[in-house]
Amino acid sequence: MFMRRTALVLTLIWALLFSLVAMLHYVNFTSAQDFEAITIKADGSIDPSTAPIQRNGDVYTLIDDIDDYVRLERNDTVFDGAGHVVGGIYGPLPVQVGYEWQVNATTNIKIVNAVINGDGIFFLASYNSIFANNVLNNGRGLDCSGDGNVIANNTVNSGRGIGGSGNGNIIFGNHLTNCNYTFVPDNPSPYGIIYRGSNNAVVGNYIVGTNGTGINLGTSSNNTIVENQLEDNKIGISTMTIYSQGGAHDNLIYYNNFVNNIENVYNEVVLAGSVAVSIWDNGTVGNYWSDYAGADANGDGIGDTPYLIDYSNQDNYPLMNPVGIANVPIPSPSPSPTPTPTESAPTPSPTASPAPESTPELPEFPSWTIPTLFIIATLVTVLVHFKKRHR
Repeated sequence: MFMRRTALVLTLIWALLFSLVAMLHYVNFTSAQDFEAITIKADGSIDPSTAPIQRNGDVYTLIDDIDDYVRLERNDTVFDGAGHVVGGIYGPLPVQVGYEWQVNATTNIKIVNAVINGDGIFFLASYNSIFANNVLNNGRGLDCSGDGNVIANNTVNSGRGIGGSGNGNIIFGNHLTNCNYTFVPDNPSPYGIIYRGSNNAVVGNYIVGTNGTGINLGTSSNNTIVENQLEDNKIGISTMTIYSQGGAHDNLIYYNNFVNNIENVYNEVVLAGSVAVSIWDNGTVGNYWSDYAGADANGDGIGDTPYLIDYSNQDNYPLMNPVGIANVPIPSPSPSPTPTPTESAPTPSPTASPAPESTPELPEFPSWTIPTLFIIATLVTVLVHFKKRHR
């Protein structure tokens, strides 16, 4: 009898603990949905009008810190954070048209001088735009897809790095440290910069302390990667070949510093295929590799023997000394096509549309109702069982 009573008491305690955890999870979930959004609409108006944003023509300046995120839907617009904190900055969200999803592209926008803690800057489609001098801490990082964009002089501390896709973009002079956030389900490996497309320039960036890849090119080709500091990362630069899609090729990678990375270069092959082949020097100079063991007999600063990466890749002109990255000139952007009013987008996933709805539907009853009813039901069930045992 004593053992039965003890089992019932333990069951009761376990049920109460389980109910408490369920209640806390439920309350946290509903609290996470309780947020506000500030929208700069396509017609130029600000919603709500009481938001601490000052408008002067096409320039919208933040005049106070805000916990909310800002959704920017207007073209030809400057959003100046003026050093203030903002919850996050997003472009238009996907909208469903029939059985497909579309994204209204933004064009010629500029987002500068914002401080974002725990979230990020996210645009599914933007063209000929500038994202510069922002600070992003412990969040989603900066993600922008489209053509002809410039992502320059941003500081990313922890969280995710800089990502996107498109052609003719410039990723210049950014400082990325400890970008080890692994929120993205389809890309669990952390990254400093991950950009997919062609004719992009990744120049003069500091990428340090990433437990994944410093610069992830995937299957992208014909990009220029020059004068970047890749230090203390798990992988410096990675490429990929997929049997059904082909692989990266003709990426020009030179005048970079590879310092103390666990693996400087990783050329992944998925489902068979050939290793991606990149160009690791410009014909006269290559990269600095901290683990290069060759000599420089004539003292010209170039190693006498190539730096071997794998059986298909080598740096023919490895540098004996690190590259000075300061004051790297900004490259000219490649021509980009004029965007269409809407872009087709894949079916949204948790990572394709991170910005929540601005007017979420909250329960019409208090958040404690369901957990409380669950606890009561658990108690009743246990007590009934206890009484039956004593009959």
